[in-house]
Amino acid sequence: MFNHILVAVDGSAHSNSTLSTATEVAKKFEAEVTVVHFIEHEVGRSSVYRLESVDEAKKIVAAAVKKLKAAGLKTSSQVNDVAHGHAAKAIVDIARERSVNLIVIGSRGHSEIEGLLLGSVTHKVIQLAHIPVLVDRRPAGK
Repeated sequence: MFNHILVAVDGSAHSNSTLSTATEVAKKFEAEVTVVHFIEHEVGRSSVYRLESVDEAKKIVAAAVKKLKAAGLKTSSQVNDVAHGHAAKAIVDIARERSVNLIVIGSRGHSEIEGLLLGSVTHKVIQLAHIPVLVDRRPAGK
């Protein structure tokens, strides 16, 4: 059913729980997993400011890929630079480009109203996605 899964990671403890969920699903369906991470940037008056370094982003992705490969899964990864607030669209675009048929993403447990007010990436992915989205609502570290 699912032969290519995309999992978005941000390096948080909650993201690690989401990676575990993606691993379980990928094993069940013998699916390839693409790990994505976005370096968000803010646009100032005269320049662009990254909210994290490229090296930090690569370390986050490398740790996720290492965990997936240790579980015996075929993996690929992608690190993209994206304007702050545009990660959800980028996730959906990559899923389409790579012929992904399941997106696994975490939710920090905000209420629906909080998610709308905070601009939840997960909420936006659900709205934009053309494929199933599995939302991991497990508490971080479980």
